[in-house]
Amino acid sequence: MQVTKSIKDRIQFAYEGGRVVRFHQHIGHQLDTDARHSHGCAMMVYFLTAGAPSVTLLMAALTHDLAEQVTGDIPYPTKRRLPGLKAAVDTLEDEILAAYELRFELLPRERRTLTLADSLDGMLYCASEAALGNRTALQNVYYVWDGSLAASAPFNLAEQEVINAVRFIWEESNDPKGSQYTVGI
Repeated sequence: MQVTKSIKDRIQFAYEGGRVVRFHQHIGHQLDTDARHSHGCAMMVYFLTAGAPSVTLLMAALTHDLAEQVTGDIPYPTKRRLPGLKAAVDTLEDEILAAYELRFELLPRERRTLTLADSLDGMLYCASEAALGNRTALQNVYYVWDGSLAASAPFNLAEQEVINAVRFIWEESNDPKGSQYTVGI
């Protein structure tokens, strides 16, 4: 794989990567893209680090799925059932990001934070779908992500506060009296 890319190629790769559609195997009310997801991950990183993330961690949050424009968004259940596939895809995605100089080396605690942010953003997407009336399509997906949080325990105070808030948003979004999952003005 070519390692040096022009700035034009790098910009185009970064832009186009955000257009990959997520959750293509589930029916949703809202189209979810890697650009929306990456923004959500970056915001979760900000909150999980109590407003003090490293620039490297923020950039990793913004770029971690860009290679999916080449590999596709392989669903988690598929990766879980085929660990060899997951390892091969992860290696390929690292090579692709490195070729575009958009691979960011993280410390172990930063990798953990990005993993948490990735799950929490997915949980929020499920909550927003539930708030729009999609009460069943993504429920199982939400609970898989929620269950995966335990692998990162124990949590510090900021992390636990963010996790609790996301869980509360989920509960509100599933309230039969109507969702409170709206932005206050």
